[in-house]
Order: sequence, then C-alpha cells, then structure tokens
Amino acid sequence: MTHRPLFVFLLSNLVASTNAQYEPDTLRPLPLVCDVFVLPGGQAESMYAIGLDQWRQLAPKSELLSRDLSDHIFNTDGIQTLTSNTGLALSIALRIGGAGRTKRSGAYLRAGFAYHSHQGNDLYLRHETRTAFDTLTSAQTGQVTLVDSLTISRYALNHTYRQVALDASVIWLKEYPKRWSLYGGAGAQLGMAIGGLVNISHTVERRTDPSLVASSGSGLSHSNSDISRETEQFRSKDDLCFALYVPLGVSYRLGRQRAFWRAMNLTYEIRPALAFGGVPELSAGARVGLGQYLGLRVDLVK
Repeated sequence: MTHRPLFVFLLSNLVASTNAQYEPDTLRPLPLVCDVFVLPGGQAESMYAIGLDQWRQLAPKSELLSRDLSDHIFNTDGIQTLTSNTGLALSIALRIGGAGRTKRSGAYLRAGFAYHSHQGNDLYLRHETRTAFDTLTSAQTGQVTLVDSLTISRYALNHTYRQVALDASVIWLKEYPKRWSLYGGAGAQLGMAIGGLVNISHTVERRTDPSLVASSGSGLSHSNSDISRETEQFRSKDDLCFALYVPLGVSYRLGRQRAFWRAMNLTYEIRPALAFGGVPELSAGARVGLGQYLGLRVDLVK
C-alpha cells in the first residue's frame, strides 16, 4: 500500500507530460523569426541556346562554328540532350502583424537567397563521307567485299552557367489540426547569372568500313582508324536576372510528440515564374518557367 501513492504520482506526471507533448505549437506566442525554409530543388526555366544560329550568338568568336555546317545533321542517337539544373532556396520567415499572435496561421515575410546551376541543351552534329577505297576477295569463296574509306565529322556543343539571387516573398499560411499546412503568396528574385561557359569540340574519325583488321597471334586485333580533335572554350557574359513568382506549398509535420520532430515539416513547393535576363547573348526577353523544391520548413517556436 505504501507504493501506491508513488505509482499514482508517476502515472499522473506521465499523463501530464504526454498531454504537454501533444500541445499544438499554435498555443505558444510566436517569435519574430518563426520558420527557416531549406528547399533543394530546380528551376525548369533557364536561358539555353536552341539551334545552331543561337549557338553562334553564344560564341561569336568561334572558328569551329564559323564553318559551313549545312551538311551536318542533328545527332541524338544514344546521347542525352535534356537540360538539367540543381538549386537551393534558403530563407527565413518573419511574422507580419500581431506582436502577441499565438496562431501560426497568418501572413509572413520570407527573405533569403536562391542558387541554381544550369546545364543547357547540348547540341550534337554529325556528317559522314564515304569514298571507294578497295575490294577484298575471299580466297575460299571468291566473294568480293567492297571497302569504303569512311570519314565521320562530329560537333559537340555544351553551355553551363550559374545564378545567385536575393529571394523575397510574402506568404499566407494556413495550418490545419495535427500535421498539415498550406501556403501561397507572391515573390521576387533579383541577382546575377555568372560563370557561363561554352564548350565546343570537333572530332574527325577516319576509318575503313568494313574495318580492316589484322589479327595477331595473341588474339588481339587492331582496327585501321585515326581520330583528330579540336576544342574551344568561351565565357558567356554575366548578366542581371530578375523573376516574379507565385510560391505554392504544402507541409507535413513529421512528429507530434517530441519537440525536435514536431518542429520539422516536410515541404513541397512549386513556383510558377516570369523571368527576365540571364544570358545577354540570347536576348530572349520575358520567359515563363516553373521551379520545384522539396525540403524542410523548421519551426522556431520555443
């Protein structure tokens, strides 16, 4: 009987602590800086050269592209030509209005920066030239095989650049019971496109077709071919970049009991955008794009 009061005391403390762990954050006063957004992702919109004429605008001093390439065709066989980019949007959210506000639902000012590394559509060109070279006659069957001299000319063009921008937006967040929250708003970015590089390579392969192969006693074979290569690299100009966008996001709280996991919100955000600037050589004007981000929103409620 002497242990019963102690058991009741421990049980009551456990129930009280459990209830406190489930207490929603919205019952506590919000600090001025309420959240930190860490959102890795990518921006589908960017400035990429399309077609040979725009590549010549990117590299006007290129001797390789100054040649007549009308006999070369676009070559995509087995070659990846999709654009790719990686990025990071990092910002803090400050509550707007209501110094003593205790509910998380409301308006916030987000401020931070965005970074993206872009790789554009690579361009590949190819041209083949065949001329009669020789004939081979089989000593056993008498079959005659025509041998051509084959020359293959290939061009590979690549463009990369980076963007660094200040990022600010006003969002309106609605937090629902338990775990979910939604937000939307309006934002803008202002920064620079820097570090642009244009790489151009030209390879010429000369061989016989079918290949003349001489077998050695060790079983190794050596084909009759020769490859020569020319390369060029140019810097594209740095340029101001500006964008207006609409952030649309959804968050899912990872926990409801432990304070650490209760502060972590898995967040997915899309950003329809209207962008300007980036690569001055292309002068494309306003462009519509779409950013996608998947990361964390960290609550800073004490």
